[in-house]
Amino acid sequence: MSFDPAPIAWLKMHRPDLIRGIVAQSDYGDSYWSALPADMKKALAAFSHHSETDADFVSWRVADLPAPVPVLYRSALARPVICWTVRSEEDRAIASRYADQVTFEGYRA
Repeated sequence: MSFDPAPIAWLKMHRPDLIRGIVAQSDYGDSYWSALPADMKKALAAFSHHSETDADFVSWRVADLPAPVPVLYRSALARPVICWTVRSEEDRAIASRYADQVTFEGYRA
């Protein structure tokens, strides 16, 4: 599992027997991603690497749910969606509606 599609594409080509996942989000405009070129941010958000990566699952930022890519992953491809990072009851409610599994951090029910 990686934010970077390159190692996932490599695994698809060289180790297709291993389960592959992509960590993603709908927008890469925040300062954390400032070093990435604008066209790369746009391509990542559009999930344009799908044909090269063909990930077995996607892990999507909970703040961006619902979003077209994870919805299509679950419905059209019948592949699991994980979401990150759930820190509140509100996040958990969104996750339970749009994801199959959750990455929690500092959450107390």
